[in-house]
Amino acid sequence: MPGFRRGGAPYPLWPECQGALPYHPEPRPCIITLMNSILRISVAALLAVCIAFCGCSSKHEIQSLIRQAKSSDPSVRLEAVKGIADLENLRGTPALIERLSDADLAIRREAVRALGELHDPRGVAPLAAAVQDDAVKLDAVASLGIIGPPALDTLVALLGDPNPLVRARAARSLGEMQDTRAIVPLMGALKDAQPRVRENAALALGMKLDDRPTQALIEALKDSDEWVSCRAASSLGNQKAPGAAAALADALADPSPYVRSRAVWALGMIADKSSLQSLVLTVGDQSPIVRQGAAWSLGQFDDTAVLAPLYALLSDSDFRVRAAAIEALANLKYPAAIPQLKLAQNDSDPYVRWRAATAIKYIGGHGSME
Repeated sequence: MPGFRRGGAPYPLWPECQGALPYHPEPRPCIITLMNSILRISVAALLAVCIAFCGCSSKHEIQSLIRQAKSSDPSVRLEAVKGIADLENLRGTPALIERLSDADLAIRREAVRALGELHDPRGVAPLAAAVQDDAVKLDAVASLGIIGPPALDTLVALLGDPNPLVRARAARSLGEMQDTRAIVPLMGALKDAQPRVRENAALALGMKLDDRPTQALIEALKDSDEWVSCRAASSLGNQKAPGAAAALADALADPSPYVRSRAVWALGMIADKSSLQSLVLTVGDQSPIVRQGAAWSLGQFDDTAVLAPLYALLSDSDFRVRAAAIEALANLKYPAAIPQLKLAQNDSDPYVRWRAATAIKYIGGHGSME
Protein backbone atom coordinates (compact mmCIF):
# COMPACT_ATOMS: atom_id res chain seq x y z
CA MET A 1 0.00 0.00 0.00
CA PRO A 2 1.41 3.42 -0.89
CA GLY A 3 2.30 5.85 1.84
CA PHE A 4 0.39 9.09 2.36
CA ARG A 5 1.34 12.31 3.97
CA ARG A 6 0.27 13.24 7.49
CA GLY A 7 1.31 16.67 8.68
CA GLY A 8 3.90 16.92 5.89
CA ALA A 9 5.58 13.58 6.73
CA PRO A 10 5.13 10.30 4.81
CA TYR A 11 2.74 7.93 6.60
CA PRO A 12 2.57 4.29 5.42
CA LEU A 13 -0.85 2.71 6.07
CA TRP A 14 0.08 -0.86 5.15
CA PRO A 15 1.72 -1.72 8.53
CA GLU A 16 -1.54 -0.80 10.26
CA CYS A 17 -3.45 -3.07 7.95
CA GLN A 18 -0.95 -5.88 8.37
CA GLY A 19 -1.42 -5.62 12.12
CA ALA A 20 -5.16 -6.03 11.70
CA LEU A 21 -5.47 -8.58 8.92
CA PRO A 22 -3.98 -11.62 10.76
CA TYR A 23 -7.02 -11.60 13.05
CA HIS A 24 -9.27 -12.02 10.05
CA PRO A 25 -9.57 -15.69 8.97
CA GLU A 26 -9.50 -14.91 5.25
CA PRO A 27 -8.64 -11.31 4.31
CA ARG A 28 -10.51 -10.78 1.06
CA PRO A 29 -8.47 -9.32 -1.83
CA CYS A 30 -11.31 -6.89 -2.53
CA ILE A 31 -10.88 -5.34 0.93
CA ILE A 32 -7.14 -4.93 0.40
CA THR A 33 -7.84 -3.37 -3.01
CA LEU A 34 -10.37 -1.04 -1.41
CA MET A 35 -7.87 0.04 1.21
CA ASN A 36 -5.27 0.71 -1.49
CA SER A 37 -7.75 3.04 -3.14
CA ILE A 38 -8.64 5.04 -0.02
CA LEU A 39 -6.91 8.41 0.16
CA ARG A 40 -8.12 9.50 3.59
CA ILE A 41 -5.96 8.17 6.41
CA SER A 42 -8.74 8.26 9.03
CA VAL A 43 -11.07 6.16 6.89
CA ALA A 44 -8.35 3.63 6.10
CA ALA A 45 -7.41 3.26 9.73
CA LEU A 46 -11.06 2.82 10.67
CA LEU A 47 -11.45 0.11 8.05
CA ALA A 48 -8.39 -1.65 9.42
CA VAL A 49 -9.96 -1.70 12.87
CA CYS A 50 -13.20 -3.05 11.41
CA ILE A 51 -11.30 -5.88 9.73
CA ALA A 52 -9.57 -6.68 13.00
CA PHE A 53 -12.68 -6.82 15.14
CA CYS A 54 -15.82 -7.16 13.04
CA GLY A 55 -14.52 -9.96 10.87
CA CYS A 56 -12.51 -11.91 13.40
CA SER A 57 -13.49 -15.03 15.23
CA SER A 58 -14.34 -14.81 18.92
CA LYS A 59 -11.40 -17.09 19.73
CA HIS A 60 -8.86 -14.74 18.14
CA GLU A 61 -10.44 -11.69 19.71
CA ILE A 62 -10.57 -13.03 23.26
CA GLN A 63 -6.97 -14.23 23.03
CA SER A 64 -5.90 -10.78 21.94
CA LEU A 65 -7.78 -9.11 24.79
CA ILE A 66 -6.34 -11.53 27.35
CA ARG A 67 -2.84 -10.60 26.18
CA GLN A 68 -3.67 -6.89 26.32
CA ALA A 69 -4.96 -7.30 29.90
CA LYS A 70 -1.33 -7.96 30.90
CA SER A 71 -0.01 -4.82 29.17
CA SER A 72 2.29 -2.48 31.06
CA ASP A 73 0.05 0.39 29.91
CA PRO A 74 -2.90 0.81 32.30
CA SER A 75 -5.08 2.38 29.61
CA VAL A 76 -4.60 -0.72 27.44
CA ARG A 77 -5.39 -3.02 30.38
CA LEU A 78 -8.55 -1.04 31.13
CA GLU A 79 -9.84 -1.25 27.56
CA ALA A 80 -8.99 -4.97 27.46
CA VAL A 81 -11.07 -5.61 30.59
CA LYS A 82 -13.99 -3.69 29.08
CA GLY A 83 -13.60 -5.67 25.86
CA ILE A 84 -13.70 -9.00 27.68
CA ALA A 85 -16.93 -7.95 29.38
CA ASP A 86 -18.45 -6.93 26.05
CA LEU A 87 -17.58 -10.29 24.49
CA GLU A 88 -19.16 -12.23 27.37
CA ASN A 89 -16.66 -15.01 26.73
CA LEU A 90 -15.93 -17.14 29.80
CA ARG A 91 -12.38 -17.73 28.59
CA GLY A 92 -11.69 -14.22 29.80
CA THR A 93 -12.62 -14.98 33.42
CA PRO A 94 -9.08 -15.84 34.64
CA ALA A 95 -7.74 -12.60 33.13
CA LEU A 96 -10.44 -10.60 34.93
CA ILE A 97 -9.72 -12.35 38.22
CA GLU A 98 -6.05 -11.45 37.84
CA ARG A 99 -6.97 -7.80 37.34
CA LEU A 100 -8.75 -7.70 40.70
CA SER A 101 -5.31 -7.11 42.21
CA ASP A 102 -4.30 -4.48 39.64
CA ALA A 103 -2.56 -1.41 41.04
CA ASP A 104 -4.95 0.82 39.09
CA LEU A 105 -8.27 1.40 40.86
CA ALA A 106 -10.21 2.00 37.64
CA ILE A 107 -9.07 -1.38 36.33
CA ARG A 108 -9.98 -3.19 39.56
CA ARG A 109 -13.42 -1.61 39.53
CA GLU A 110 -13.96 -2.50 35.88
CA ALA A 111 -12.81 -6.08 36.50
CA VAL A 112 -15.30 -6.40 39.36
CA ARG A 113 -18.11 -5.16 37.11
CA ALA A 114 -17.04 -7.42 34.25
CA LEU A 115 -17.00 -10.54 36.42
CA GLY A 116 -20.60 -9.88 37.32
CA GLU A 117 -21.60 -9.47 33.68
CA LEU A 118 -19.98 -12.78 32.72
CA HIS A 119 -22.18 -14.67 35.24
CA ASP A 120 -19.33 -17.15 35.71
CA PRO A 121 -19.47 -19.07 39.04
CA ARG A 122 -15.66 -19.00 39.06
CA GLY A 123 -15.91 -15.31 39.86
CA VAL A 124 -17.73 -15.83 43.17
CA ALA A 125 -14.75 -16.58 45.43
CA PRO A 126 -12.49 -13.85 43.97
CA LEU A 127 -15.30 -11.29 44.27
CA ALA A 128 -15.91 -12.35 47.86
CA ALA A 129 -12.21 -11.72 48.51
CA ALA A 130 -12.51 -8.32 46.75
CA VAL A 131 -14.99 -7.26 49.44
CA GLN A 132 -11.89 -6.70 51.59
CA ASP A 133 -10.78 -3.99 49.12
CA ASP A 134 -12.37 -0.83 50.53
CA ALA A 135 -12.34 0.88 47.14
CA VAL A 136 -14.43 -1.77 45.34
CA LYS A 137 -16.21 -3.66 48.12
CA LEU A 138 -19.72 -2.46 47.33
CA ASP A 139 -19.20 -3.02 43.60
CA ALA A 140 -18.04 -6.55 44.41
CA VAL A 141 -21.20 -7.28 46.41
CA ALA A 142 -23.34 -5.92 43.57
CA SER A 143 -21.56 -8.16 41.05
CA LEU A 144 -22.13 -11.18 43.27
CA GLY A 145 -25.83 -10.45 43.03
CA ILE A 146 -25.62 -10.24 39.24
CA ILE A 147 -23.91 -13.64 39.06
CA GLY A 148 -27.03 -15.03 40.71
CA PRO A 149 -27.76 -18.28 42.56
CA PRO A 150 -24.14 -19.54 42.62
CA ALA A 151 -23.36 -16.52 44.85
CA LEU A 152 -26.32 -16.92 47.20
CA ASP A 153 -24.42 -18.56 50.08
CA THR A 154 -21.67 -15.96 49.82
CA LEU A 155 -24.18 -13.10 49.96
CA VAL A 156 -25.98 -14.66 52.91
CA ALA A 157 -22.63 -14.84 54.71
CA LEU A 158 -22.05 -11.16 53.91
CA LEU A 159 -25.22 -10.29 55.84
CA GLY A 160 -22.97 -10.83 58.85
CA ASP A 161 -20.10 -8.66 57.61
CA PRO A 162 -18.77 -6.12 60.15
CA ASN A 163 -19.35 -3.28 57.68
CA PRO A 164 -23.02 -2.17 57.64
CA LEU A 165 -22.67 -0.88 54.08
CA VAL A 166 -21.65 -4.34 52.93
CA ARG A 167 -24.55 -5.91 54.84
CA ALA A 168 -26.99 -3.44 53.30
CA ARG A 169 -25.75 -4.07 49.76
CA ALA A 170 -25.78 -7.83 50.33
CA ALA A 171 -29.43 -7.62 51.37
CA ARG A 172 -30.32 -5.67 48.26
CA SER A 173 -28.40 -8.07 46.01
CA LEU A 174 -30.23 -11.02 47.55
CA GLY A 175 -33.54 -9.34 46.75
CA GLU A 176 -32.51 -8.64 43.16
CA MET A 177 -31.60 -12.32 42.81
CA GLN A 178 -35.25 -13.23 43.60
CA ASP A 179 -34.31 -16.62 45.03
CA THR A 180 -36.76 -17.83 47.68
CA ARG A 181 -33.86 -19.38 49.65
CA ALA A 182 -32.90 -15.82 50.62
CA ILE A 183 -36.19 -15.08 52.41
CA VAL A 184 -35.30 -16.42 55.86
CA PRO A 185 -31.86 -14.70 56.00
CA LEU A 186 -33.46 -11.45 54.83
CA MET A 187 -36.12 -11.69 57.51
CA GLY A 188 -33.28 -11.99 60.00
CA ALA A 189 -31.68 -8.87 58.51
CA LEU A 190 -34.84 -6.92 59.40
CA LYS A 191 -33.56 -7.07 62.98
CA ASP A 192 -30.08 -5.70 62.16
CA ALA A 193 -28.82 -2.97 64.47
CA GLN A 194 -28.21 -0.60 61.53
CA PRO A 195 -31.29 1.03 59.92
CA ARG A 196 -29.86 1.04 56.39
CA VAL A 197 -29.45 -2.73 56.58
CA ARG A 198 -33.05 -3.12 57.77
CA GLU A 199 -34.23 -0.76 55.03
CA ASN A 200 -32.54 -2.79 52.29
CA ALA A 201 -33.80 -6.05 53.79
CA ALA A 202 -37.37 -4.68 53.73
CA LEU A 203 -36.86 -3.57 50.13
CA ALA A 204 -35.51 -6.99 49.14
CA LEU A 205 -38.40 -8.84 50.75
CA GLY A 206 -40.84 -6.88 48.62
CA MET A 207 -39.37 -8.08 45.34
CA LYS A 208 -42.24 -10.54 44.91
CA LEU A 209 -40.53 -13.63 46.35
CA ASP A 210 -43.51 -15.03 48.27
CA ASP A 211 -45.80 -14.11 51.18
CA ARG A 212 -43.76 -15.64 54.01
CA PRO A 213 -42.26 -12.31 55.12
CA THR A 214 -45.64 -10.55 55.40
CA GLN A 215 -45.77 -10.64 59.19
CA ALA A 216 -42.13 -9.56 59.53
CA LEU A 217 -42.81 -6.60 57.21
CA ILE A 218 -45.93 -5.68 59.19
CA GLU A 219 -43.76 -5.50 62.30
CA ALA A 220 -41.24 -3.37 60.38
CA LEU A 221 -43.98 -0.78 59.78
CA LYS A 222 -43.37 0.27 63.39
CA ASP A 223 -39.58 0.51 63.03
CA SER A 224 -37.90 3.43 64.80
CA ASP A 225 -36.45 4.55 61.44
CA GLU A 226 -39.00 6.08 59.09
CA TRP A 227 -37.23 4.85 55.94
CA VAL A 228 -37.39 1.26 57.15
CA SER A 229 -41.13 1.73 57.70
CA CYS A 230 -41.44 3.25 54.22
CA ARG A 231 -39.71 0.26 52.63
CA ALA A 232 -41.84 -2.15 54.63
CA ALA A 233 -45.04 -0.43 53.45
CA SER A 234 -43.86 -0.44 49.84
CA SER A 235 -42.94 -4.12 50.03
CA LEU A 236 -46.34 -5.03 51.45
CA GLY A 237 -47.91 -3.15 48.56
CA ASN A 238 -45.71 -4.95 46.03
CA GLN A 239 -46.77 -8.27 47.55
CA LYS A 240 -50.43 -7.20 47.43
CA ALA A 241 -50.77 -8.91 50.78
CA PRO A 242 -54.45 -8.65 51.84
CA GLY A 243 -53.53 -9.65 55.38
CA ALA A 244 -51.55 -6.41 55.70
CA ALA A 245 -54.45 -4.02 55.01
CA ALA A 246 -55.32 -3.44 58.69
CA ALA A 247 -51.70 -2.75 59.69
CA LEU A 248 -51.26 -0.37 56.75
CA ALA A 249 -54.45 1.44 57.71
CA ASP A 250 -52.97 1.90 61.20
CA ALA A 251 -49.80 3.30 59.59
CA LEU A 252 -51.88 6.15 58.14
CA ALA A 253 -51.56 7.72 61.60
CA ASP A 254 -47.75 7.62 61.55
CA PRO A 255 -46.16 11.02 62.30
CA SER A 256 -44.00 10.80 59.15
CA PRO A 257 -45.73 11.96 55.95
CA TYR A 258 -43.41 9.67 53.98
CA VAL A 259 -44.59 6.61 55.90
CA ARG A 260 -48.22 7.71 55.51
CA SER A 261 -47.78 8.23 51.76
CA ARG A 262 -46.22 4.78 51.32
CA ALA A 263 -49.00 3.21 53.38
CA VAL A 264 -51.61 4.97 51.24
CA TRP A 265 -49.95 3.69 48.06
CA ALA A 266 -49.75 0.14 49.44
CA LEU A 267 -53.44 0.17 50.32
CA GLY A 268 -54.20 1.13 46.75
CA MET A 269 -52.08 -1.74 45.47
CA ILE A 270 -53.92 -4.20 47.73
CA ALA A 271 -57.33 -2.58 47.04
CA ASP A 272 -59.03 -4.35 49.94
CA LYS A 273 -62.45 -2.73 50.43
CA SER A 274 -62.12 -3.03 54.19
CA SER A 275 -59.53 -0.21 54.02
CA LEU A 276 -61.58 2.09 51.78
CA GLN A 277 -62.97 4.24 54.59
CA SER A 278 -59.49 4.75 56.05
CA LEU A 279 -58.27 5.89 52.64
CA VAL A 280 -61.17 8.32 52.23
CA LEU A 281 -60.09 10.06 55.44
CA THR A 282 -56.61 10.70 54.01
CA VAL A 283 -57.96 13.20 51.47
CA GLY A 284 -57.83 15.66 54.37
CA ASP A 285 -54.23 14.84 55.34
CA GLN A 286 -52.05 17.89 55.94
CA SER A 287 -49.33 16.61 53.58
CA PRO A 288 -49.84 17.01 49.80
CA ILE A 289 -47.80 13.88 49.06
CA VAL A 290 -50.26 11.86 51.14
CA ARG A 291 -53.28 13.46 49.44
CA GLN A 292 -51.71 12.85 46.04
CA GLY A 293 -51.19 9.20 46.95
CA ALA A 294 -54.75 9.01 48.25
CA ALA A 295 -56.06 10.15 44.87
CA TRP A 296 -54.14 7.42 43.07
CA SER A 297 -55.19 4.73 45.55
CA LEU A 298 -58.87 5.68 45.45
CA GLY A 299 -58.68 5.26 41.69
CA GLN A 300 -57.84 1.58 42.19
CA PHE A 301 -61.25 0.81 43.76
CA ASP A 302 -64.10 0.04 41.40
CA ASP A 303 -66.63 1.60 43.74
CA THR A 304 -68.74 4.73 43.28
CA ALA A 305 -68.04 5.57 46.92
CA VAL A 306 -64.68 7.00 45.82
CA LEU A 307 -66.24 9.64 43.58
CA ALA A 308 -67.11 12.18 46.29
CA PRO A 309 -63.61 12.23 47.86
CA LEU A 310 -62.02 12.46 44.41
CA TYR A 311 -64.30 15.37 43.50
CA ALA A 312 -63.16 17.07 46.73
CA LEU A 313 -59.53 16.65 45.67
CA LEU A 314 -60.26 18.48 42.40
CA SER A 315 -60.33 21.64 44.55
CA ASP A 316 -57.10 20.86 46.44
CA SER A 317 -54.63 23.70 46.93
CA ASP A 318 -51.81 21.67 45.31
CA PHE A 319 -52.01 21.28 41.52
CA ARG A 320 -50.31 17.86 41.68
CA VAL A 321 -53.09 16.56 43.90
CA ARG A 322 -55.73 17.96 41.53
CA ALA A 323 -54.01 16.31 38.58
CA ALA A 324 -53.78 13.00 40.45
CA ALA A 325 -57.51 13.14 41.19
CA ILE A 326 -58.23 13.68 37.50
CA GLU A 327 -56.11 10.68 36.54
CA ALA A 328 -57.87 8.55 39.14
CA LEU A 329 -61.27 9.52 37.73
CA ALA A 330 -60.05 8.71 34.24
CA ASN A 331 -58.82 5.32 35.44
CA LEU A 332 -62.27 4.53 36.84
CA LYS A 333 -63.96 5.54 33.54
CA TYR A 334 -67.22 6.54 35.23
CA PRO A 335 -69.18 8.78 32.81
CA ALA A 336 -70.77 10.41 35.87
CA ALA A 337 -67.43 12.14 36.52
CA ILE A 338 -67.42 14.07 33.23
CA PRO A 339 -69.29 17.17 34.55
CA GLN A 340 -66.73 17.56 37.33
CA LEU A 341 -63.89 17.09 34.84
CA LYS A 342 -65.39 19.78 32.61
CA LEU A 343 -65.25 22.16 35.55
CA ALA A 344 -61.60 21.23 36.00
CA GLN A 345 -60.93 22.49 32.47
CA ASN A 346 -61.20 25.97 33.99
CA ASP A 347 -58.46 25.24 36.55
CA SER A 348 -55.83 27.95 37.12
CA ASP A 349 -53.03 25.50 36.25
CA PRO A 350 -52.46 24.67 32.56
CA TYR A 351 -51.29 21.13 33.30
CA VAL A 352 -54.46 20.38 35.25
CA ARG A 353 -56.59 21.82 32.45
CA TRP A 354 -54.80 19.62 29.91
CA ARG A 355 -55.20 16.48 32.05
CA ALA A 356 -58.90 17.23 32.49
CA ALA A 357 -59.45 17.57 28.74
CA THR A 358 -57.48 14.36 28.13
CA ALA A 359 -59.49 12.50 30.77
CA ILE A 360 -62.82 13.53 29.24
CA LYS A 361 -61.73 12.16 25.86
CA TYR A 362 -60.40 8.99 27.46
CA ILE A 363 -63.61 8.26 29.37
CA GLY A 364 -65.53 8.86 26.14
CA GLY A 365 -63.43 6.21 24.40
CA HIS A 366 -61.21 8.59 22.45
CA GLY A 367 -57.44 8.62 22.93
CA SER A 368 -55.43 7.64 25.99
CA MET A 369 -54.14 9.23 29.16
CA GLU A 370 -50.52 9.14 27.97
